[in-house]
Amino acid sequence: AELPEPYERRGRTISIRDDAVGLATALQELMPGFQGDLWPARRAELERRIAFLRTEFMPRHQEALAFMMQSLAIPDPGVTVPVFLVTATNPPGAMTFYLRGGAPVSVVEATVGGSNDLLLETILHESSHALDRASRGRGSAFATLRALLAERGLGPRDDAYHTVPHTLMFVQAEETVRRLFNPDHVAYGEATDLYQRTGATAVVEREIWPRHLDGELTLDEALRRVVESVLPQPAG
Repeated sequence: AELPEPYERRGRTISIRDDAVGLATALQELMPGFQGDLWPARRAELERRIAFLRTEFMPRHQEALAFMMQSLAIPDPGVTVPVFLVTATNPPGAMTFYLRGGAPVSVVEATVGGSNDLLLETILHESSHALDRASRGRGSAFATLRALLAERGLGPRDDAYHTVPHTLMFVQAEETVRRLFNPDHVAYGEATDLYQRTGATAVVEREIWPRHLDGELTLDEALRRVVESVLPQPAG
């Protein structure tokens, strides 16, 4: 009720106080039913997922992050990425936000994808967003990919400029889970329709990137092959 009304921003008038008071009133009305009918089961599920993370993920999470940074040529930026588990959120079930000052915060749906392995992959995927932002412009795999795409004339307004690095985040995260936690891990992109929607980019990166992780291809070789396969140069 103490919020300013109205709020002016970039030439727009936004109704903050009335909307916020309305939301608070609705929450007060809904909270007793939520706490009695929905929260007990949701809390139990959260506790199961947290117990899994504490025993299976946290003892090796530094190793997992180190493997990702080494694979992606990202110097350790020394940032901590808090992960807040929630019982439900908007699709696709996870998001990394940046607070004022740039500190990252990830929000992840505890049951994302349905399995514990997919929860691990999602946490690592969201961490890669924070690592990317922290290392922007310092020669990381993502920065190199964007530079190679720029050489092909692509920029931030082009879909591939975002899709190619973003798909690599998924591929690196799935490979990290497979190599450090569960060799039989089924990737998030396979468990959902993500890789199907991503098309050739996912096919190419899932074929090339493991070869880099195995030491068969250098980082530059792998990234150039990805771009050349996804965006072949026209003949002549």
